[in-house]
Amino acid sequence: MNEVVHGGYYGGLTDVIDFSVNLNPLGTPGELTNAIKTCFKEGVLQKYPDYRYTELTSSIISFYDLHQGDVIPTNGASEGINAVLFAIRPKELLVIEPTYGNHVYLSKALGINLKHFLMSEETSRFILDIHDLIRSVKKLGKKSLILWTNPNNPTGASSSSDDILSLALEVQDKAYLLVDEAYVELSGMTGLLNVDELPNNVVVIRSFTKTFSLPGLRIGFIYLRNKEEALKIKSILPSWNINSLAECSIKRALSYHEKELHTFIRRSVKEIARLRTEFADLLKSVGLKVFNSVTNFLLIKHEGIPTELLHNELLKKCRIFIRPASTFYGLNSYYSRVSVRNTADNSLLVKCIERCFKGL
Repeated sequence: MNEVVHGGYYGGLTDVIDFSVNLNPLGTPGELTNAIKTCFKEGVLQKYPDYRYTELTSSIISFYDLHQGDVIPTNGASEGINAVLFAIRPKELLVIEPTYGNHVYLSKALGINLKHFLMSEETSRFILDIHDLIRSVKKLGKKSLILWTNPNNPTGASSSSDDILSLALEVQDKAYLLVDEAYVELSGMTGLLNVDELPNNVVVIRSFTKTFSLPGLRIGFIYLRNKEEALKIKSILPSWNINSLAECSIKRALSYHEKELHTFIRRSVKEIARLRTEFADLLKSVGLKVFNSVTNFLLIKHEGIPTELLHNELLKKCRIFIRPASTFYGLNSYYSRVSVRNTADNSLLVKCIERCFKGL
């Protein structure tokens, strides 16, 4: 098996039940599906989007009630992270690990000194010691950047906004803090968008991909209150980085169906919490270690059975695809990440894992 850097790719196979991508198990809300169909019928694919994304930005500002700062639409969270790194060009990048991202490759390309701060694994959860983190950040040179995914992917652990803000204030004279909040809405957390006094050295990344189950549409945004850095980030992004269908669909849905979509998010949080608890109990029942999570995915540990072997057996015997987690810094070949799907799919995965265990 080749190294797996992202989920969602299974070598051209069809009819695969995909546990490797962390989408909302409730699927795409009808309001967004209808918006996509309407935009398509209106012929948006034959038109360039507004390269300033004025209406799209206004719809995001209204939906999240953002009265300060800058909103910069991006082609998913990944483009947002890359754009911030290109714009700020830190001398040092400290990444809270294990975590998702292409920061290893990008740091090498940009000549950035990459450092890791590893969360500690304690019984059934991963812990971040904020005081130890602050001490580590204070050792960095000026013009540094800290990348913090909250809630964390792949562990499912979360940190409080107070801890994040404490760090930002402690190092505001020397470092920027980039917080990836791709999973914050599905966890029921508040996040940093509406913090009254968000420090100027904090940049927040959000994505519609996970919340509304739209991996193919590729749209998210950057939020910050530092005008100077916002201008730099905008200058880095290409013109028309959001395609016409994504721009039209999101702005239409957010503008015309704000109430319905907020209701959908609240319903999703409750259902994911129920499914996650049910799924975790099933995984534990077949001898797996399951780490506490606030998200729509679970990190599991299967000591004695390497990820590659389990991955291949599940794909061969059950057409089920999971995310090997050995490519995350700090994790070895006995960890995997599985998304929370519906009850039937979750039960099927557990039965197939048990079947694979017996056959090995």
